[in-house]
Amino acid sequence: MTRDTPASPPPVPGGLAAKGLGIVTLVMWLALSIVLLTQFRTHIANLDLRDTDDALRLVQIRDWLGGQSWFDVTQYRVNPPDGGAMHWSRLIDVPVAALILLFTPILGAVAAEQAALAFYPLLLIAMMMAMAGRFCQQMGDRDTGLAALLILVTCATILNQMVPLRIDHHGVQILLAFGLLFQAIAPPSARSGAIAGGVFALYLSISFEGLPYLAMFGALFAFDYVRGADNGRRLAAFAAVFALGSPAILAATRGFSALWPVWCDAW
Repeated sequence: MTRDTPASPPPVPGGLAAKGLGIVTLVMWLALSIVLLTQFRTHIANLDLRDTDDALRLVQIRDWLGGQSWFDVTQYRVNPPDGGAMHWSRLIDVPVAALILLFTPILGAVAAEQAALAFYPLLLIAMMMAMAGRFCQQMGDRDTGLAALLILVTCATILNQMVPLRIDHHGVQILLAFGLLFQAIAPPSARSGAIAGGVFALYLSISFEGLPYLAMFGALFAFDYVRGADNGRRLAAFAAVFALGSPAILAATRGFSALWPVWCDAW
C-alpha cells in the first residue's frame, strides 16, 4: 500500500513576493522612523544639530534660500569681507531646501526647518532599505531580503549617519554606495555600466571620499571584461558616463570656472 505524497505548495509569483517584501520594508521603516523621531525629539525641537558640519550645511542652505547664487557657496561669515571658499556641493542642499519650502506655508519658517531636518535623513533610510531589500532578494529569495533589512535597521554604524538632523553629505554617500553595489551585482550590460558611471560622477562631485570605491568597482568591471569580452560594454559605458558626467555636474553646480581649482576633498 502506497501513501500519497502531499502536493507541494504552488510557487509564489515573483511580483507577489516583491510586493510582500515592499510592505514589510515600509512597516520596518515606519517603526524605525518613530523610534528615531522619539529619541531625537528634544534635539529636533531645539535644532540641536549633530556637529558643526550639519550646522554649516544649514547655514549654506539658508543663504541660498535667502538669495545667494546657486554657483556661489562661499561663506562670507568666515574670513570677512572676502569670505571662505567652500567645497560642498549644492546637490546636498537641494532636497533639504525643497522640504523647507514645502513645509513653510503649512508650519511656518521655524517649524519647517525642524521638520525638514528631521525627515530628510529618514527619506535616505527609506531609499537605502528599498534598494537593500531588493538586491538581496535578487541574490537569494524573500527571506534573504528580510534578513538584509533586519541587519540594516540594527546597524548603528550606518544609521548614525542618517538620524534626524544629520544633513551633511555622509548619508548620501552611503546611499550612493548602495546604488553602486546594486549595479555591480546586476548582469553586465551597457545600462548597468552607465548607471554606475553616473552614480560615481555624483559621488565624486560631493566628495573625493568616493575614490576608493571608484578604484574597487572600476577594477571589478575591468576584471569582468578580462573574463569575457562581452562584458566590455559595461566597462566602456561606465568609463564614458563617468568621464563626461563628472565635469558636467561640476559645471552645473559650481560654474565652468570651477573646473580647474582643487577644493579640499571635492573638485
